[in-house]
Amino acid sequence: MTQPSALIIMLFLLPLAILTLPMLMPSSKLTSPLNTKVLMAKLAFLTS
Repeated sequence: MTQPSALIIMLFLLPLAILTLPMLMPSSKLTSPLNTKVLMAKLAFLTS
């Protein structure tokens, strides 16, 4: 992750994916908060 452009693209696409995935899969409303926490934990790990 040495390219800043890749980091910017990931930071832009991550919230977009979090917003669109629950709309694409309405049956996963119960698991979407957990998935969001997992994604944020992965992002925090990658950017640390």
